Amino acid sequence: MRRIWLALVAGLLALMVVSVAPAVAKPPLRGDIDLMALAPGSCGTVTWSGTVTLPDGVHGLYLAATDVAPVYRGVTMHYEEYFTVVDQPLEPGGCPGGSEPMLLTGWDFGIGVFANDTFGDNGFVTDTGEGYNAYDGRKVRMSGDVVMVQVMEGVFVPTLDGVLQLN
Repeated sequence: MRRIWLALVAGLLALMVVSVAPAVAKPPLRGDIDLMALAPGSCGTVTWSGTVTLPDGVHGLYLAATDVAPVYRGVTMHYEEYFTVVDQPLEPGGCPGGSEPMLLTGWDFGIGVFANDTFGDNGFVTDTGEGYNAYDGRKVRMSGDVVMVQVMEGVFVPTLDGVLQLN
């Protein structure tokens, strides 16, 4: 019996001495977004495009429609969309070229509130590119303001000014 206890105590001491390197998780990734709405159908399913400024620089960001139509309830619009962050910045309101290296892509759902011109999206990263693998599967949150910008005399286009965060 004494041998069993000694073996047990020795095993516990060995476990205390052996240290396991903890997995180092990436901290939240946060960046400012500046997007402009596109004319419906001008870039296929892409509905918004522009830039996201992350700690490693300015990248392109575009949002694309899903097959689910938006639902309007009172002063809110509920929607689903795909998001993609690419290596090179995109001109706000411009079509992505399709050859830009993808850094992050995913799906989100959101609510636009017409009463105070705000939006908020929640979703997940579903695929990552080189250097961003640690963010695969992470939750994404986009939120901010919808601002109407005059692009020419009498023509106003909605823009999104906000924040993207991966937790």
